[in-house]
This record gives sequence, C-alpha cells and structure tokens, in this order.
Amino acid sequence: FTRKTIEILIALPPCFVGNTMQGIHEHLNCFLMKYLPTLDGVVLSYSNIRFSKKWGRVVDECPFPQFWIQTDLLVWKPHVGSMLEGRINIESADHIGLLIYNTFNVSIPADLIPQDKFIFQQNEKYAADFDAAEDEAANPAGNLDKSMEQPTQAMGEWVSKITGQSMSHNGLLRFKVASYHQVNELLSVTGSLL
Repeated sequence: FTRKTIEILIALPPCFVGNTMQGIHEHLNCFLMKYLPTLDGVVLSYSNIRFSKKWGRVVDECPFPQFWIQTDLLVWKPHVGSMLEGRINIESADHIGLLIYNTFNVSIPADLIPQDKFIFQQNEKYAADFDAAEDEAANPAGNLDKSMEQPTQAMGEWVSKITGQSMSHNGLLRFKVASYHQVNELLSVTGSLL
C-alpha cells in the first residue's frame, strides 16, 4: 500500500454549481477500486481534498466549470516477487483461487505449484456426484434438473506428497506474486508457490 498525492483537473457539470465538493466527491468516487495505469495500482480511498487555485474557471463556451484539485490517494500495488497471504476460495486440479484482503482475487495455476511436493487429491464424493450427473445428462429419459438440486461439493484439495496434509493453514496460503495485469479496470494477480 502506498500514499500518493495527485493533482487533477475536474470539470463539474452545472448541476453541482453551489455544491462543488459533492461534485468533486462524485468524480473521485469513479476511481475507487479501479486499476489506474498512471498510478500503476488500485485506488482504495482518497482524502485531504484541496483546491490548487482559489477559483474554478469556465473555458470558452463549455458550461462545465473546471477546478484544479489535489488529493491524497491510498493505492494498492502488488510487487512482483513479494510474498502475500490469501484465503483459499477454490481448489481444482488446474489452479488454486485465493482472496487477499477480502477483496482481490489471485489465481495460482497448476504449473506454478511444485508438482514434486504437492498433488491434487480429488474429493471422491464430488467425483461420484459428477459422474452420476454426467450419466443422467446422457440419458434423455433421466431427470436433468436433479443434478442442479444437489449442493455444490468441494472438488478436492492440494496436499503434500509426503504427509498427505493440506497445503493451507486454516484456509490461508502464502504465495509469491508472479505477475499482475489489468483486465477491464480491475487487477488480475497471478501467484506462484515455486
């Protein structure tokens, strides 16, 4: 997490004449929880709004008064190679999904999990339920909706090849940030256990 001070030009719609701060807040709220390439991170909050100049200005025929403001931003930017901890929310043979800070998704693909130390152990009940659902779907006379009524089962988990114990500790897993990239103003993080 870092704090950054930015200066930005805001053009306020005429509906905010007489309530400039509300217009500024609405403009800044559009940045929250989005990845901004200019900051190379996700804006979590803003504070300490101040005007760079005492007055706004109207340029040519544009009815939107423009204000230069400064504000402090709290920005989250993962650093490649840093160690983080997340809560596992899904495990499958091809990846582990985690949630960090109860907000950001992380995916650890199977090729970034050391195969010499860990193996995916499929939940046998899930496999049996999945096979039964496939058999029912293949049988046109069967009830296709029945498989949808069954509760979702855990697919399985990644375990140590030596001890057979789960790789997570109370659902938490430490990992290394392998990469991240922007997807539709959101940040997608890829982790590694190598």
